[in-house]
Parts: sequence; structure tokens; C-alpha cells
Amino acid sequence: MLSANETDIEAFNMIVERFQRNDTSSFDADLKKLIDLYRRGMETTIPILPYTIGRFYDSIDSPKAKFFFMQALDIPETSERAASALSKYPHEIDAETEKILRLKPMISHTTFNDVVGLEHIKSYVQKNIIYPLANTDSFSKYHQKIGASFILYGPPGNGKTLLAKAIAGSVGVPFINIESATLKGQYQGVTAKNVKAVFEQARAISPCILFFDEFEHLAQKRENLSGDSRHGGTSDLLSAINTMLTELDGAASNETIFIVGSTNRPWMLDSAITRSGRFEDLLYVPPPDRKQRELGFRYYFKDKNTTKLHYRLLSTLSEGYSQADIAKIANKTTIEHIFKRKDKRISNTEILRSIADEKGSLLNWFNDARKELVGERQLQIVNGKKIEKWDKGKIEENDRQRFKPLLKDLLRFASADYAHTIAMRRNIAKVLSYF
Repeated sequence: MLSANETDIEAFNMIVERFQRNDTSSFDADLKKLIDLYRRGMETTIPILPYTIGRFYDSIDSPKAKFFFMQALDIPETSERAASALSKYPHEIDAETEKILRLKPMISHTTFNDVVGLEHIKSYVQKNIIYPLANTDSFSKYHQKIGASFILYGPPGNGKTLLAKAIAGSVGVPFINIESATLKGQYQGVTAKNVKAVFEQARAISPCILFFDEFEHLAQKRENLSGDSRHGGTSDLLSAINTMLTELDGAASNETIFIVGSTNRPWMLDSAITRSGRFEDLLYVPPPDRKQRELGFRYYFKDKNTTKLHYRLLSTLSEGYSQADIAKIANKTTIEHIFKRKDKRISNTEILRSIADEKGSLLNWFNDARKELVGERQLQIVNGKKIEKWDKGKIEENDRQRFKPLLKDLLRFASADYAHTIAMRRNIAKVLSYF
């Protein structure tokens, strides 16, 4: 009996034989099978797979053909043939856009089991992505489009990128991870080309998750743009944003590209990006509460050699810490332990010492966010009297309702009382670490 890999290889060889005979009787089904093999990461077993898909697309869809030939460039078995195939596009691909087209999609093995808390977002994804893909017939019956484009926003270090990877891993589709700042070109027009190239890549391997990290770098408010338009400045970014809007409108009719944006500064996004039909939903990824911090400690210390840990105490004294901060505490504690006490188990006191030494990142972020969003309080002396004045923040009046969860958290996390609570709990952790 053939193994799964052997069955796939045999199917691939039969497809290639038909293609070489110019037998087009099952062209569409063969191409669909090839794409399925690629999406499952089979190019490691069948190195000529990307080049073969490029050949299939060469006569029917040149953007998709370019993408797969670009992927084939990095494979020794097909690099020369791919370069020859790409020579027909000498003026269409510049060096910067070539880098984008050569980015390899990843097969994510992250699942929601790796994401601590955030149940409201998991529920959203279950309803808008996972369930629709598993029940396409039901959606077709009601002529309902399958797809979701949304933005994850909130303070850094609380799982926005991990969530996007978990979505891809949970539905079993490729994950394209784009650092938005890397799309910015050095010269006029390149950024827009790069944006277009990313969407071409997504269409070539759909269904997939297309993830834009630090999205504010690419989709910032157009009225705030300034700079030298000759070298990737104002007009280049304006052109890129307009291209992004066009691609988003096109993706709205493409049921198999799921677009996720991530940002720590959602108030910087252009309103046209977040209107209905493009990125329809803004999902707040809040800082972890005590229970979620406890889950974080349990997750990051689950494979460590520890004594019995007092998770409730650890999570209480780590107020103001993000999940990334907790992961850092776990790494730092483990390294220190191996260096000093390699024959013993990691203890509560060692973790408490790390909590006391490592200042959480949330307080600074919320203070900075408050200054940008609602302004900063200034005291002025006028005729011998103190007058309180607030600078105007960057949030628009019509955005206050949309960012209500964040604004609510600002009242708590950017307060003097909260700063005092964090300092007091770190001091308690320091004292307890000596016992």
C-alpha cells in the first residue's frame, strides 16, 4: 500500500505526463491538485512543484506564473529554468518587488491551544472563518460570501501575531506574514508595486491568511503624510494606499483570501481602510487580566522542571505585564537557573526575583497611547494661578465609539493609582524572593 507521500508523488507524475502530452482534458482539476500539493508544503518532497505550477499558469495568468517562477528560483533543481521563464518579464519585476515575490508562505502549526485567553476573538474566528470554510455548501445555499477581513489592535506583546498564525493553523491554510514597513520602496511607485505583488501572491495560493503586521506603517491617514515625494515619500505612500484600497475591494469578491491587519496604533489608520466592505471589524486584544496571566504562567512553565508553583501569587504580582513579558520572565528565570542551580528545580522565589527585576511593558504603552489619543495634561501659571490645560489628542470624535474598549482601559492603565499598584506589587515580589 502506498504511503500518503508516495500517492501524492504518483499523482504529480501523472499530471506532468498529461501536461507534456498537451492533454488538457483535466487541466483545471490537475492545476487544482498541484495547488493543493503546494499549499500542503509538498515542494520539499517534490522540488519541481513550484516551477510546474508556473508552467501551468504561464498561458492563463501571468501574475500567478511570476509568483511560482519566483519561488522556483530558490530551488537548485529549477533555478535555471525559472530564471529563463522569468526572462519574458524583463521590465515588469524590479529588485525590491522581486524580494516580495520570493517570500515563502508558511504552513502554520500554531493552534488556538497555543493562544492564552482571548476567547472573544477565538469565537469571532470560529464563526467567520473556521465554520464557513467547513460548511461551504450551507453558505452557497444562502448566496453568502465566505471571508473576513479584520484588524487586531491593542498593546504589543499580547498575542496579535500569534492569533493570526493560530487562525491559519486551525483552518489548515498557508500563512503569508508581511511586515508592513518592508513593503515601503526606496523610489517612487515601488511601494504600490509591492502591495500589488503581495495580493498576487495571496491569490496564487488561496485560500490563505494574508497578515499585515504593524499595519499603520502602510495604511496611515493620508492627511498626515509628509516627506520627500521623490524618494518613497508622500506621493509614493498615497499611491500605495490607493493600491491597497483597490486590492481590498477586489479581495472582497474573492472568497478565499482572509486578510488580517495588526496594529498597536489603530487611530493612525486611514478611515477609508476601515470602512464597511474592507476591514469591517476592529477587534481589541486587551492586556491580560489576572486569570489570563495565570494561564500564561502555566503555559510558559509547563515544560520546565519546577517545584510546585503558586500561580495565583505569581499572576497577582505580575500586574502590568503582557503575555510577552511573562514569556520573557520564563526564559530569563530558566537561563539563570541553568547557570546557577542546574541540579535543582526552578522555584517560586526565582520567578518572583525575575518579576521584581523585569518591569512590565504595559504601563509605558498606555501612557504613550493616552498622550496620542486624548492629549496630555499641562499645568501653566497665569497671573500666579495654576491653570490645567489639555493638548488635543489624535482621536477623531467619530472614532471614540469604535475604540471604546481601548479608551476604557486607558482610564485605568494610564492612571497614577495603577502605576502605584504596579510598583507596590513588584516590591512585594522582591521581598518574597528572599524567602
